[in-house]
Amino acid sequence: MKNAINYYYNLFPNQVHQKNDREIYFNINDDKYVLLLYDEEYGDVNYFYNLSLRLLQNNVPCHQFIFNINKILVTNVNDKNYVLFKIFVDNEKLVDINDLYSFFAQTKHIKMPIESKNYFDLWSSKIDYYEYQITQYSKQFPLIRESFNYHIGLAENALILYKTIYNEQHHYNVIAHNRIKKDCKVKDLYNPLNFVVDIEARSFAEYFKTTFFYGDINIDEQIFNYLKILSYSPYEGVIFFSRMMFPTYYFDLYELIINDLENEKDVMNIISKVNLYEKILSNIYKYLSLYTNIPRIEWLDRVDG
Repeated sequence: MKNAINYYYNLFPNQVHQKNDREIYFNINDDKYVLLLYDEEYGDVNYFYNLSLRLLQNNVPCHQFIFNINKILVTNVNDKNYVLFKIFVDNEKLVDINDLYSFFAQTKHIKMPIESKNYFDLWSSKIDYYEYQITQYSKQFPLIRESFNYHIGLAENALILYKTIYNEQHHYNVIAHNRIKKDCKVKDLYNPLNFVVDIEARSFAEYFKTTFFYGDINIDEQIFNYLKILSYSPYEGVIFFSRMMFPTYYFDLYELIINDLENEKDVMNIISKVNLYEKILSNIYKYLSLYTNIPRIEWLDRVDG
């Protein structure tokens, strides 16, 4: 890979640190770089490039794309596509809530235009596909089979709520994060490949869900401190709740399992916490009911907090 970096970028590091074929790190003097695998699922690289430019132009130190010698962003090496970044935030600490607050303190004033993405239609189609797909895998993955319908139901509840309350005029789009994964480090918050144009609450909901299922289940205080901040925006509070209800944590793991990238037993970490998570959802719902017009959700009324 060192030779490819020399050839395609005219950069000549003394050594490279290759964790796997997805991440290759190196330094040139005091500058730090990372060559990242660019998966097909990312889509058009210009989307991420333009988002990164918006942040850099506003003095937000996100990773900077580096063009190759052919003046293009994506480089094919050994039949795999890569993008090169110069890193400005190289913090290896695992993300906590204060890191998210810090990121949005720098970025929330950068309003982004409404995108054409319709998340309701996007996720409805994905759920339909999952329901078709599970018929082929149900015998192979019994734990998935047993937990699948519950999480489909949870997702459908979240989507109905999202569709009911969505209002383009109140949807203040910023550069948010697609996911906050369990091994997410501070530097990953500034990686453009994780950027998405959406409401700020998306990043916080993903953080809280990941923290609950893969870290500390005692996140109530953090959530309600965040909800107090959102109290000035009832709309954003309910959008946040719909995102908390949608089980991205389950579907992300589901895809890894059926593609043999994770062990099916890992889903027990989610199944074992379902009742506790329902209580968190119920407490958020009841809190929001005090100052928003959130539609009634009967099954959450019956959950004891």
